[in-house]
Amino acid sequence: MNLWLVRAFATIALLLAAAGVYAMTAFSVTLRARELAIRSALGARQAQNLRTVPLDAVRPIGVGLIAGAALALASVPALGAVLFGVEAFAAAPVVLVSATLLLVGLAAALAAATPVRRIDPIDTLKAE
Repeated sequence: MNLWLVRAFATIALLLAAAGVYAMTAFSVTLRARELAIRSALGARQAQNLRTVPLDAVRPIGVGLIAGAALALASVPALGAVLFGVEAFAAAPVVLVSATLLLVGLAAALAAATPVRRIDPIDTLKAE
């Protein structure tokens, strides 16, 4: 029963983290709609805009994943004192969670950039 609860809470935490990464990435891409419209108006192709968005999204996600892995490593001594008969740090879950959050961030960037592709640059520039 205790193991089931720990797994349930870990799954919920992973889903909440994925939802947060998705929301922040999609929001940041939406804020850049005007910039992408200006790039399109100046001659950038849609493929260039779609390539720029995920690359720019990977930087903060990567920094967050590196910081999270460093904090997980830093918490190993504290966890080792509480856990008995269980390994305090396992690399597989950290890698799995990091890969999941990275993929969610990339999917969010691509999903948010796709509607921006359909925006007419002139209409976007006239809106301001």
